[in-house]
Amino acid sequence: MERSVIIIGSGLGGLECGYILAKKGFRVTILERASKPGGCLQSFRRGGRIFDTGLHYVGGLGEGQSLRPFFEYFGLMDLPWKQINPDCVDEIVIGGQSYPLASGHDRLRSVSLLKETISMNIPVSSIKSETTYSKSLKATVWR
Repeated sequence: MERSVIIIGSGLGGLECGYILAKKGFRVTILERASKPGGCLQSFRRGGRIFDTGLHYVGGLGEGQSLRPFFEYFGLMDLPWKQINPDCVDEIVIGGQSYPLASGHDRLRSVSLLKETISMNIPVSSIKSETTYSKSLKATVWR
């Protein structure tokens, strides 16, 4: 008897589940309400501009790192991945000053300077209280 499954939603989770179940021998049907699959992994237009909400970069693909087994399982390690410069995987620019963000906890050198600069450049008047201000810095930047 053939086993079958219906998955509702073609976001990343639905597509991954469909792939896994198909590999296990299930007949898979994925239902999607939107006009194209992908959930949040697609672009959209607003005000004449295109916003890409999909995958931009991935860490943890090196030998022994956390995401490698998943990417191998899904056959994604065959893609032509390029390692980003570990000294600057992303960059924050405030008032013309650049703060490169390095890859890995041991390489993130400018955390205290970056925190100080960000806190000096966020207008305190736009935040209700000093306690809320401190919490907002912590929640939006460092978690």
